[in-house]
Amino acid sequence: MIEAYDMTLEAVITKLMWLMGREEQDMQKAFYTQINHDILFTKRG
Repeated sequence: MIEAYDMTLEAVITKLMWLMGREEQDMQKAFYTQINHDILFTKRG
């Protein structure tokens, strides 16, 4: 399960489609990598 935080549904779908087209071994880590300020939260702890 992936938490979208403040991303819109459209942004989540687009990012997942983009990631599925890449040879990324850890999709969850790549999903939380900020691309063009799409995730605006800061990690705590």
